[in-house]
Amino acid sequence: MKRALIVIACIAGLLSAISVAGGEKIVGGPFTVGVTQRTATMVWIVQSDEVTLRPTTGSATLTSPSLRVEKTTFTGLQPNTSYEYAIPGAGNAATGSFKTPPPAGPVPYRFMVYGDTRTRHDVHQRVIAELMTHGIPDFILHTGDLVADGNDSALWPIFFGIERDLLRRTVFFPALGNHERNTHYFYELFQKATPYYSFDWGNGHFVVINSDIENVALTSGSGAPFGPRRLAG
Repeated sequence: MKRALIVIACIAGLLSAISVAGGEKIVGGPFTVGVTQRTATMVWIVQSDEVTLRPTTGSATLTSPSLRVEKTTFTGLQPNTSYEYAIPGAGNAATGSFKTPPPAGPVPYRFMVYGDTRTRHDVHQRVIAELMTHGIPDFILHTGDLVADGNDSALWPIFFGIERDLLRRTVFFPALGNHERNTHYFYELFQKATPYYSFDWGNGHFVVINSDIENVALTSGSGAPFGPRRLAG
């Protein structure tokens, strides 16, 4: 029973949000994606309302937040340089920082890799807390399955609530997992046009590959991973 009470208290804390003008609130981010030596994009999630769904018979009620993704992109940045940013009207909780990649060459950098954060939010929270004791990395690679169902808008604020203090101080490169369900949220949140991409950091070239072919392709065959395919819109 004590364990259950602790978990409930933790999850309640994760749902806190940053109030902004007009009664809206930031329920995810800010965080930084798509960083190169010259460009970076800041993203944050705004909740404008909450929709209630109630069956005509029975008492079970479902609620789902109405979310929109806000972003801004900076160009003309300098390599291997630290930057700070702030979202106006949201206070210190909506500030962040990141570092651009160094030029190719023998320049050291640090990154973290983890994933499958879709369930057991208490464990997810402990993992992030432990990672932060080792210092903030230059960037993070997430291996996918960020949430249990990418189409469920209520799950994304929980994910970003747990990761907020870490992600607002580094750069985020996620992979599309099968639990994301090829959702539009993945592409909007992380500013991706395809479920796979690559990036350079210093003397490293990183390739993020989505191996969950069935969730991103319309097929009528056996599901072989190669051959002509059309991505789902």
